[in-house]
Amino acid sequence: MTSWSWTSASWLDSMPSNYDSYASAYARSADAAWAADASHISPMIGSQVTTKIPPSYDGRRLWFTYEEEIDDWCDITELDADKRGPALRNRLDGEAAVYKSLLDRDALRDPNTGVEYFKRTMRPHFVKGASSVFLWRFMQVTRFHRGTSDMLRWLGRVSVMRKRLQDAWMDLFEPWTMNTPEFLQEMQQAVLRGGNVDPVAALEAANANRVAAHVARFPFGQGMFSLMTIVLADLTEQQRERFMSVLMLRGIQIHSLNFELVRSIFVDLFLCTDIITGESNVSRSEESKPLILCVGPG
Repeated sequence: MTSWSWTSASWLDSMPSNYDSYASAYARSADAAWAADASHISPMIGSQVTTKIPPSYDGRRLWFTYEEEIDDWCDITELDADKRGPALRNRLDGEAAVYKSLLDRDALRDPNTGVEYFKRTMRPHFVKGASSVFLWRFMQVTRFHRGTSDMLRWLGRVSVMRKRLQDAWMDLFEPWTMNTPEFLQEMQQAVLRGGNVDPVAALEAANANRVAAHVARFPFGQGMFSLMTIVLADLTEQQRERFMSVLMLRGIQIHSLNFELVRSIFVDLFLCTDIITGESNVSRSEESKPLILCVGPG
């Protein structure tokens, strides 16, 4: 039986002299193919988020999740307000990169509305209609339990979500135009009554009345939203008793509550703010302790 030796007359001696160059070339081509195929890369790699680098978006994941990431980044970013919109534009890649040319550079640089302009302009390309936006905002509000979050910060987020829900509801409104059948029918009736009607003024008045009616149909009115805030705050039994005691002492009926009143009572009951140090964050564990009243001098 033939015995193979790895040191003498081995197959290594029969390899071509340029084998090393072939092997290195193959390795380089394999590395290039591996780098070109991004499917193996973790979503976190190449999408680093820092206080100066916003989250990226490639058009393949849920748009609303990306909006939440933008909001979280805006809370911590060190970038000047006029640079946040352009920074978000530069982080569009993949399928979303083609929409960069649709964004107005001057609008992106607006320190007050640049980020909102970015989200408002990009959203229709990844969300199917205003109804989907409203439904998502609605689900966000109804599921936004406080849990163990800081009370003051949670109340702030609830206020923002309430404003976004109202805006999404108003986006559902479809104004009449001169060619809308309902408006044309009203104009015909006005002419038959013998009135001299200005179509432009009539259209503005009709849309104003319809906007007021649309606002009145908002499903989360002051009373309902106040009750939802109380439920989502996840108060302990002791905290609920203290809350109801305050309502009774102030003579406030449950049906007359509004969000600002509920927020004010929550802050008075469950937050003891140190004006000097600015420390007002009270965790859920601290809220379960006996209430300490903060009484000023005099």
